[in-house]
Amino acid sequence: MEIVTQIIRTAGALIALAATYAPMAIGFILPPVVEWLNRDVHSDKEKWIVTFLVCTLAATLTKWSTLLSTDPGEFMKSLSIIFLESQGVYKLYFKDSKARTTLISFMNKIDPDPTAK
Repeated sequence: MEIVTQIIRTAGALIALAATYAPMAIGFILPPVVEWLNRDVHSDKEKWIVTFLVCTLAATLTKWSTLLSTDPGEFMKSLSIIFLESQGVYKLYFKDSKARTTLISFMNKIDPDPTAK
């Protein structure tokens, strides 16, 4: 019985750790997702809006319980972390990386001319 209690405590601690650091991890994952979503968008203003909406959705999903408990401070903190980190990762690493080039060539193979539709 004691081992079950320890497993439950460990699982609870891991879930709490994941919930605490989820915004930071998501910020690293979002640049390829946003790049894929912006493949048909040409205006910089529209690209920024798509990026902000994706970050807002990610913040909402990671901090849903704080939104339900009417704590907008935690949500805004999460949104800030996700948005700034995703922008930093994009500008410092992803923009000129081989990963972005590979992603763009893959998207072009799947849909060579997205504006033709």
